[in-house]
Amino acid sequence: MKMIDNFKAEDVENVYSIPSSTKPFNLFGETFYPRYNFEGKYRCHSASYRNLVIKITGGRLTIENSLHKFINSNNYSDFTFSELNNAIEQIESKLKIQSEHLKLKRIEVAVNIEYLEQFNNLFILYGMKEFDNMRSGKTIYGKKFFGSEFNVKGYDKTIETKLNREYDDLGTQIKAPDNVSFP
Repeated sequence: MKMIDNFKAEDVENVYSIPSSTKPFNLFGETFYPRYNFEGKYRCHSASYRNLVIKITGGRLTIENSLHKFINSNNYSDFTFSELNNAIEQIESKLKIQSEHLKLKRIEVAVNIEYLEQFNNLFILYGMKEFDNMRSGKTIYGKKFFGSEFNVKGYDKTIETKLNREYDDLGTQIKAPDNVSFP
């Protein structure tokens, strides 16, 4: 199964003004808070809407995060093409932006591979001999490789879900499917 998950898109049609770089403001029914870098310098205003991060920087609005989590509150279930379309329609409605005015800046595509041998062959195909372990604490649950043009990660989603408990925007734990139990 293939799926589109994480993304970043920029509104290239509209310019957004920020009333004050030090105060929150409301837009689209959400509160945008000022964000600062580690030196305390203003970076942007951002808001969270059902797992999506909406930022306004230099008059430009960007939207990013997981479309799968936006629709399903998790990313371990199936994510269908109709759910992808539904996510786009909901974003258009909430932000009052037509999707043709959103420039796709980044997209993550996931492919489910059933057997570890297939995953290892994929790494060999791309000539990736050096890859890092993905771990949670001491438990290794996958491998990753970061290239200059693309990144590849392979991991057991069931183990990753158990190790990294899923929470919604408000910090409430999400109920896992019957075949997944949290430790």
